[in-house]
Amino acid sequence: MSALLASVERDDGHEELLTSLAKEFKELDSADKPVYKRVVMGVIANMEKIEALDASDKLDSNSLAMLQDIAGYGRFSYPWKLTKMVLIVTWNHLFDELYEKETVNGAYCYDEQQYHDEKRKLLTTLSRLEQPPITLQRFTEIPLKQPYKNVWKLFHAYCKVLTVGTVPEDCTLPCSEEFSEAMQKALENYSVWEQDIVLNEEPVWDDRLCNEDLEDGSVGEEDSGKRSLDLLI
Repeated sequence: MSALLASVERDDGHEELLTSLAKEFKELDSADKPVYKRVVMGVIANMEKIEALDASDKLDSNSLAMLQDIAGYGRFSYPWKLTKMVLIVTWNHLFDELYEKETVNGAYCYDEQQYHDEKRKLLTTLSRLEQPPITLQRFTEIPLKQPYKNVWKLFHAYCKVLTVGTVPEDCTLPCSEEFSEAMQKALENYSVWEQDIVLNEEPVWDDRLCNEDLEDGSVGEEDSGKRSLDLLI
């Protein structure tokens, strides 16, 4: 698990919360899902507190529960804009966390400017998605398990998971009016984040990051292919 998610304070009721969420979603005849609603409203409150993306960002148990529920069951039930905000915070920290470890060890593939440029391209791609990626479950699962040891491999995994297209709108739950109204302050924060992470031009990344055969994370000087990200938007 990434350090950000591992640092989330959880009481004894956290596992019970996850169990209650799963139970509610099994009861298909139940129109009212109070636990789900409580989690969503809790995530909204969490995102309201994060006014700018930086190292002091913290996620709470509701945001963690949402990520765990999506990773465990592959749900497209949470408001996408809200889910996207949590994922941006999570992946931004995960990239920085791993890059910091690499720089301490002196074994990194990118200098600082290259790293920040590539990270912005990837976060821009996520921010522009109007619908969840088909692989949302895997995209959420990676930060929870964090199996990668260097930034290059993490970038590579991110690209492979995200270059698959998005789910049709009718496969997701529409955001309720109640949630939409409650999210206004959080979305104002998101607009501020975009000023820091979103590129004005169309993101173009290193084509090697999408190479299915890449396993060792090596970077060759002779390879300089670039791939447009517009197919993801």
